[in-house]
Amino acid sequence: MKKRNTHIAIWIGIFCIPFFINAQKNQEEENYLKFQEHFFEALKLKANNEVEKSILEFENCYTLDTSNTAVHFQLAENYLKQKKYFEADLFINKALKQETDNYWFQELAATIFEEQHKYEDAIVLVKKMVEKKPYKSNDLIMLYIKNREMEKARDLIKDLDEKGLLASKYNYYKESARRNADKNKNKGNSDKNSIKSLINEFNSTQKFEVLRQLLILVEKENDFQKLLKYSEVGIELYPTQAFLYLQNAKALNQLKKYSDAVDILEMGMEYVFENKKMQKQFYKQFVMSYEGLNKKDKAKEYQKKL
Repeated sequence: MKKRNTHIAIWIGIFCIPFFINAQKNQEEENYLKFQEHFFEALKLKANNEVEKSILEFENCYTLDTSNTAVHFQLAENYLKQKKYFEADLFINKALKQETDNYWFQELAATIFEEQHKYEDAIVLVKKMVEKKPYKSNDLIMLYIKNREMEKARDLIKDLDEKGLLASKYNYYKESARRNADKNKNKGNSDKNSIKSLINEFNSTQKFEVLRQLLILVEKENDFQKLLKYSEVGIELYPTQAFLYLQNAKALNQLKKYSDAVDILEMGMEYVFENKKMQKQFYKQFVMSYEGLNKKDKAKEYQKKL
């Protein structure tokens, strides 16, 4: 009896396995056809600028194939159009994880970073793109300017101009750099002398306005150790001045002391009151601090307030 049952089971398997294999193939073919239908419908809607409907179609594609980088790219691009940066980040990162060196993925990711004012992250990606397409160096110029790295922008303008790669739209900056070259040399010495004078005056008078001018000047010179030192002195003397907490946090962030920066920013926010412009400056430093601490959710929380 047992032997007979075994034979029956074998025969059932022989007849059923091909059935299941064919069923699986049929399902795969059906999914493939559905994917193609949704994908091309999504492209058509995108071309007609029906972004929301296009996203729904691409999401149907994503449900059918979660590893398709073309879908990741299209979703990231559409979400960027809607200024939904979290979703755009999510999908372009999925694409880049699979194709790290894909030029078009890098370009879209750089744009997403730039729109969120994450200029340093955008710069890293554009530098990689320059290796494949040297003319993209022109994009670096504006990113350096936006990131307040004027020296790097000037150096790059000069380098591209010498190589004949400088875009015409940067001629203004080129001429401006030439006109101010000699002035900058003299100005550097002048600023250093002004800092010394302001330090001496502040040590004598301890006036807030003198300290404010000193902190602005040392920040401009990227002397973050002095910025840290004198902003700390200022907080002790003027503990209700939000500007001093902001300058102290800037110094801490630049010195990569992100946790300390968060503490200072939280204390300083109590004295910002209704100053919207200063609030945004605080939020920007919060973003930098939390990104440095790799707390992406907190960084995004403050990014949304900018």
